[in-house]
Amino acid sequence: MTTSFSHFVRGNILQSLQSNAAGFFLAVVCLIQIPYTSLCVASRKLLWINTPDRTLMWFLLVLMGFCLVQWGFRLI
Repeated sequence: MTTSFSHFVRGNILQSLQSNAAGFFLAVVCLIQIPYTSLCVASRKLLWINTPDRTLMWFLLVLMGFCLVQWGFRLI
């Protein structure tokens, strides 16, 4: 995922996807998280999320699914 992140930060989107699709997904989430957390700090409340623990669980399950699918394709 480190290689995917470094390609993403440098703007090499295709190389980021080719090196690790799950890393690309995580980099996109981190990019979206920057303005989201700024909005949350400015409004002094958590926006659009009612249960943070459940949201985190779903995010981690999706990320784990991406990782497992990618791993399966690399084994083939």
